[in-house]
Amino acid sequence: MSLDGRLVAVGGRSGVATVLDVATGDTCKTLSGHTGDVWVSAFSLDGQRLATAGMDCTIRLWDLATGQSLSHSAGHTGSVDCVLFNSDGSQLVSASEGTKRSGSGMCPLEAAHDLLSCQP
Repeated sequence: MSLDGRLVAVGGRSGVATVLDVATGDTCKTLSGHTGDVWVSAFSLDGQRLATAGMDCTIRLWDLATGQSLSHSAGHTGSVDCVLFNSDGSQLVSASEGTKRSGSGMCPLEAAHDLLSCQP
């Protein structure tokens, strides 16, 4: 759910994430690009971007105003179970099966202070 509580992102088995208006239930954006189930998502604190991830071992970063994919990260060797933006939205932590993606490759999850930059 977005920080302001207006939007919620829903993953699916089709490789598509859907952004819904909480008040009306209407679809705001349909984000296609994953090749497997979308399991997790995270809104940036400013509400301008959404990170999605899941079964295809990738993370996608989306512009919510346009619905366009800003970047794509394929560094995990297993399905991605968690994505989380840092407090200013400039970095992202992602975890999968005991590892997390960092700027230099894979490292143990306990080293979570080493974040992946997600600037396009």
